[in-house]
Amino acid sequence: LQGGRPGLLAVIPLTLVTLLMSHLRVVVTDDAVHVQYGLWGPTIAVENITRCEVQRYEAMRFGGWGFKRSLDGTVAYSVPGGEGECVALEITEGAKVRKVVITTPNAAGVALAIEEARARKLGSRVRVDADEASEASEVTDEAAAAGEQQQRRRG
Repeated sequence: LQGGRPGLLAVIPLTLVTLLMSHLRVVVTDDAVHVQYGLWGPTIAVENITRCEVQRYEAMRFGGWGFKRSLDGTVAYSVPGGEGECVALEITEGAKVRKVVITTPNAAGVALAIEEARARKLGSRVRVDADEASEASEVTDEAAAAGEQQQRRRG
């Protein structure tokens, strides 16, 4: 290879990795929360979620954005942008408790969709803050929209 081609060959994989890792998708179904960061991410059973709340994403706590782990073991799936809000989940699987945070432009809507899925799965009532409900009604986020469609079909 001559000239600038070795540099170009290095740029192509780097560009592909950047494109793959610049998109975070969260889908809430009746059974699970699917997080896809690039090609990877967990599927979290809604019955294992013991706590769901909206928090401010603290990039310095995790060392920035991306797939990160804080010193206390919390795993973050985050992309830069938005208002810096995230959905913080506490997940209990047997005796093991883990924490996951997920950034999303509409954290309140995603949290509402998760709480509704948990209520349907576990048969309990969901208590929703009025502010969250009004924000969720303006949702265009895929996860919240899917949750609302499922609720309408059942209601």
